[in-house]
Amino acid sequence: LINLDEFFMVRVAGLKRRIAAGVAVRTVAGLMPREVHETILTRTRELVTEHSRVFEEEIRPELAAHGIEILHWHELTPDEMERMRVLFAERIFPVLTPLAVDPSHPFPYISGLSINLAVLVKNPSTGVRQFARVKVPSVLPRFVRLAEGRFVALEDVIARHLDQLFTGMQVVQHHVFRVTRNEDVEVEEDDAENLLVALERELLRRKVGRPPVRLEVEDDIDSKMLELLISELDISEKEVFALPGPLDLR
Repeated sequence: LINLDEFFMVRVAGLKRRIAAGVAVRTVAGLMPREVHETILTRTRELVTEHSRVFEEEIRPELAAHGIEILHWHELTPDEMERMRVLFAERIFPVLTPLAVDPSHPFPYISGLSINLAVLVKNPSTGVRQFARVKVPSVLPRFVRLAEGRFVALEDVIARHLDQLFTGMQVVQHHVFRVTRNEDVEVEEDDAENLLVALERELLRRKVGRPPVRLEVEDDIDSKMLELLISELDISEKEVFALPGPLDLR
């Protein structure tokens, strides 16, 4: 689905910019920009839902028939779980940077196309609950090899060891999510000098922040957690795609 990511980062992002600017030019099909956006979201929802179904009902069983199993955590053997505990401590834990949200630490910037864990932890002494984000490191393989032909998603391994990241806290819940951001280059100047200035301004805009154009979450995400993500990312409910894991099957 790499092309779908690029489509949202560029085409949908540009469409949203035109909607925000109040552009009221109809397409050849007679649709207004907002109607085009809604049509894209509806069709995309159908596409990714079918994509997830095919992976779970056809691709995963076919891989298993050829000796390649992509497992859920509960399908691991006790020995495999123990080896993942050691692997987490030695190789995964050192490259993780959990970020908690509190009055002195605002909601963190979520980089585009990164896989993240939204975590809710609770102080057992005070009962105070706190949101935290754990970014799944891209420097490690997405799927961890357990044995010959047996693999588990990296985010599953991290999720099962969150207590080691938040010592002294109770992990209440965790959910995987992924954000797609605006990567459209907003440059309209013609001459070379103005083009350079425009590009510099665009690069600065990207450093400051690029608005989200899509939010992917696991379909079992808690409603309050989803509300928090929607609010903090400033994205509409229509732009949320709830799917069975694993997300980002590229």
